[in-house]
Amino acid sequence: MRGRIAGLLAPLLLGLALILLALLGLAMGFLLRFLPAELSFLRNGVEVVVPILGALLLFFLTYMLLPIPTPRVLAALAAATLAALAWEGVRLGLPLLLPRTQYELIYGPIAGFLLALAGFYLTMWILLVGAVLAKTLTDRSSDTI
Repeated sequence: MRGRIAGLLAPLLLGLALILLALLGLAMGFLLRFLPAELSFLRNGVEVVVPILGALLLFFLTYMLLPIPTPRVLAALAAATLAALAWEGVRLGLPLLLPRTQYELIYGPIAGFLLALAGFYLTMWILLVGAVLAKTLTDRSSDTI
């Protein structure tokens, strides 16, 4: 029963954590604007690296804590890396793929909600593909031993 409840809540919690991570990235980008000119190189590195590392940590924890049996650490890390990079691509690419004026004209005030649902749908696909990769890598490594 505990595993079913965790399996039901994990995607929701992961989605909420990724939304908070995106908001943290926005806040950090705003604060990093006020760095002195000598430290401007730090701004670009932090704006790129911190969201990817945060997503990597969230996916890794999801892959290590949720499934039974637990996958191997390297398999979960590889799957989390792929998932974090894919999520970063979706996060940055979805607004470019859907120009704001088109979907706002068609859907009106509900456009933001529909875009959030599309993002959540793509995030859950990323979560599932990463989980399949972690399971496949764990099975392959246990077959060779």
